[in-house]
Amino acid sequence: MVYLIQWNARGLRNKALAKDSFLKADIVAIQETFLTPSVNFALPNKILYRTDRHNSPSGGLLIGINKTFSSHLVNLQLPPSEVEVQAVRIVIESKSILIINVYSPHGNFESSFLENLYASLSPPFFIVGDFNIHHPILGSSRTSRSANVVLDWISTHNMCILNTSDPTYFKQGCHPSLLDLSICSPDLLYETKWTVYNDTLDSDHCPVEISFNYGNSKGPSVRRRIHWGKFGTSLNSILDRENDIHSIQSFEKLCYQEKNNNTLIKDMFSKKFPPWWSSECSYLLGQKRKFLRLAKQSRFNPYWNRAKHIAAKLRKLIIHLKRSYWDKLCDNAGSSKTSFRIIRSLRSRDIPQQNAHRLIILEGSNLTSPLGQANAFGSMFGSSPISEGIPLDFSGTATPMDSEFSIRELLQSLPKKLNGSPGSDGITGRMLRCLTLVNLKKILSLVNKIWLSGNIPPSWKHSVIIPILKPGKNASELKSYRPISLTSVLCKTTERMICRRLTDFFLKENIFHPHHFGFLPFGSCESLQMMFFNTLLKARSNKEYIIAASLDISSAYDSVWPDGVVYKALQIGLSGHTARWIHEFLTNRTLQVRWSGKLSASFTSNRGVPQGCCISPYLFTIYLHDVFEIIPPGVTCLIYADDIFIICSDPSLQNVKTKLQITIQKIQIWCQNWKLKLDPTKSTVVNFSNKRQTPNFQISVDNVYIPWSNNMKVLGIFFSANLSFNCHFNYVAKKALKRLGYLRALGGSNWGANTVHLLRLVNACIRSICEFGAHVTSYAGSTSWRKLEVVHHNCLRFAAGLPRWTPIPVMFAETGEIRLRDRSLALSISFLLRHFALGDNFSPIKKSNLCTLDGLRPSFKERFSGGTNWLNFLKDANVRIENFIPFVYPVELQQENTISIHTNDLPFQQSETPYPTLCKLFDEYVNKEWNSSILIATDASKGEVGVSLASLNITYN
Repeated sequence: MVYLIQWNARGLRNKALAKDSFLKADIVAIQETFLTPSVNFALPNKILYRTDRHNSPSGGLLIGINKTFSSHLVNLQLPPSEVEVQAVRIVIESKSILIINVYSPHGNFESSFLENLYASLSPPFFIVGDFNIHHPILGSSRTSRSANVVLDWISTHNMCILNTSDPTYFKQGCHPSLLDLSICSPDLLYETKWTVYNDTLDSDHCPVEISFNYGNSKGPSVRRRIHWGKFGTSLNSILDRENDIHSIQSFEKLCYQEKNNNTLIKDMFSKKFPPWWSSECSYLLGQKRKFLRLAKQSRFNPYWNRAKHIAAKLRKLIIHLKRSYWDKLCDNAGSSKTSFRIIRSLRSRDIPQQNAHRLIILEGSNLTSPLGQANAFGSMFGSSPISEGIPLDFSGTATPMDSEFSIRELLQSLPKKLNGSPGSDGITGRMLRCLTLVNLKKILSLVNKIWLSGNIPPSWKHSVIIPILKPGKNASELKSYRPISLTSVLCKTTERMICRRLTDFFLKENIFHPHHFGFLPFGSCESLQMMFFNTLLKARSNKEYIIAASLDISSAYDSVWPDGVVYKALQIGLSGHTARWIHEFLTNRTLQVRWSGKLSASFTSNRGVPQGCCISPYLFTIYLHDVFEIIPPGVTCLIYADDIFIICSDPSLQNVKTKLQITIQKIQIWCQNWKLKLDPTKSTVVNFSNKRQTPNFQISVDNVYIPWSNNMKVLGIFFSANLSFNCHFNYVAKKALKRLGYLRALGGSNWGANTVHLLRLVNACIRSICEFGAHVTSYAGSTSWRKLEVVHHNCLRFAAGLPRWTPIPVMFAETGEIRLRDRSLALSISFLLRHFALGDNFSPIKKSNLCTLDGLRPSFKERFSGGTNWLNFLKDANVRIENFIPFVYPVELQQENTISIHTNDLPFQQSETPYPTLCKLFDEYVNKEWNSSILIATDASKGEVGVSLASLNITYN
């Protein structure tokens, strides 16, 4: 059953009850919305199509469609008229239906206008709206001018009126009228039921509900909740009785059975009202409907005034309850989870795009069936397998990586997010957390069997793909979606254990190039940005021409050659069970696409690494590690994930051109050999030289020119051609002001979040984006930073409730903050100190001597003084760099159960216990519980002048 509600709202912005009354409706057609294009309005679970008046706040049409339906706006070619018309076509279970929303402010219809409207229709259709006509057939005592024209038009074209004798318009002092008409094509007449609401919802028109059978009837939505206490007890008791679990499949089946046995089913719509609703609201609402029903029986009686009085009282109560609920919500706004949930809710109130929703265009034809769309996605994601293979030899010498996993590794790799999305097997992280240590060891034995044999279960190689629309892309194109894979949680746990071993192997063997960043320890984006910036500075300091190019790999993850990944893994020293497991993991995978509540057919994939798996970033990093072997001397190449940055510098512009073109051609050939493809339209070339002679040549990829630009975005930071960072500061200031607009909704003059919570939100949501990249942007001048400081000051004044004329020192004293420029310098110093502590073995910044701007001319050191200021700071603080303790990579424990961590209070700990008694009780407890252990104790406290250190106490038997 599909539910359609039509209503003349007389303004939507002040209708508190209207939104909640339309939650169950699949289609909403509203007239007189009184919305303007600058006003944001949203309905839960609806995609909205609006027609607003630009020159008047009155009028306006809105059609809301359930997000599970495919829909798109239909442009009608109609002659000019005062009548507002809106048309939307929806698809329900592969069946199309047209919804026409009409509003005539004065009831004036021309015959030519109606004929043009009918010529644009194709059955089946509904025409609903406020026609504002009077006729005896419609229960009126008079006949309006255009009534006969409309009724003759309906009769001529054999359309059907669904209205009964129930009026829809009620106003004090006026006779009830039937102004809202519901018209349908003949094929829908006997499938339709028409009813009028008993409440006007603070309008002068009652909503009309039209229910009709169209497509397969959908059952009620339910919410399933697992009783985790009973689930864990039942599952562990069954596993305790089982001496041995034969396979992962039997464990998956057992979890599925216990999940069904301990699941509570609850109707999602059992909660009819918003969270601030109270029993008094329900009472007043019932009283209002009662007197409104009595008032409809007579034209003049005291019930009208009584109904209006109760309605006003109800509105006042709703405002009070909403504000009280908002106060409680703002009290909890200090937590980051609540803060960002509020921000996301405010940002989601943007007006939806007025284009096709869930309508996919494939080869020029529209796909409207959700199942057909899901199959189209599955065919695209599983297409183009690589038939070419590489001979692989897995008979290498066994390494420590090939050993069995320990229970310690399993405990470290269990998912921390308990309610994450499960894979096709239905096992969640919380299910694994419910298992006892004994049962976890049984699961570990099954994982080790898979690890040693290399026979991965089918459920581990099956992905349920959720297409996620890329920002700014066309929603009707298949290529605009990014495939995010939901895979087995148990498989992800195994991947985490493998990734931990891969990390140790990469660092110990020093596999990767110092300029290869991303998904590796100490290879953050900040390091690449610093390397990029210092390379530009040194070239400009040497008065060289310098040109940089950023290259983009098209569909990088989805284009990876599985045999190529395993081949390169063997080349770097991975062999035995590890290489075999990776090969088995990537080949002959299956996938299904979940789209609009439908699951596609199963497709086989032999290409790419699944996005959403823990091991995929590591495999992609291995796949790109040998790019540096083809880079010519004198060219700097920096890689982060699938982003490649090339920097060429030379005193001769012609040499720079030759180097850059040769390097890009070599990278292009390398990509072709390994089944990847560069996208020149997403690549950029920037001239960072400070020379008067500008380049007049083009750089091409596969005979397609790469566009030149005045700035380059390097992992979130915009590098301007003159290294002024003005483009970056303008972008961040605009973004921060937009977030400040969202935060203003949280703080009103009379109600809202308090100062402490607002300051937390400002620091978490606005100051954080201003400080991003401070290790690089701190080198900019104070003039450039002034743009962000002005925005930061406005945010602090708003959070503290200070007037605009408040002096900046007073503002900082009231809020406890410091200048944004000073914070950026402190973050820059912290970044450089961290890299000095890492040393040459783990820090590419320290190894390349990029921390001190060595080798630059004095004029450059004066301009970019960040690298020297922090050295002066250390000198003033009497800190010597040579005294830094070098970082040592921690050694993994070779024996299990050698360390136990105790974080709970000891049984005798009480604040009122005297210190001598406490020491005696502690000695007795140590001799009893930890007599043969080495104790390392710390309270992890810190103060204004120092921090606590661990103390070592060796006790022998």
